[in-house]
Amino acid sequence: MVSLSQYGYIVPHDRSYALPTFTADSKQLHFGARYNYEDKETGSLWFGYNFSAGDKLALEVTPMIGGVFGNTAGIAPGYKASLTGSVVNSPPKANMCSTQGIMQEVFSIAGWK
Repeated sequence: MVSLSQYGYIVPHDRSYALPTFTADSKQLHFGARYNYEDKETGSLWFGYNFSAGDKLALEVTPMIGGVFGNTAGIAPGYKASLTGSVVNSPPKANMCSTQGIMQEVFSIAGWK
């Protein structure tokens, strides 16, 4: 499965910017690329392995490692996970970027059905 998305941010009294993201999954392998996500004028590449279990209540987990380059540079461990079924639909993901001894965390959790 391949996914490409583009978000734009209009920032009053500052420079507006776009946030393109790309992901590709082939069976167990995951690849991702994004720009302006960890920092402005910064790109990142992500590689991971997809794990899944369950039918009625399905758990999918993808541990990832990424490289960040541009205004911010470093190595970034991360994951994405989802739990889906007739009652829940929870896709959390987290990425941490270690740069020059400073740990920056980007964390988002979206939606319960």
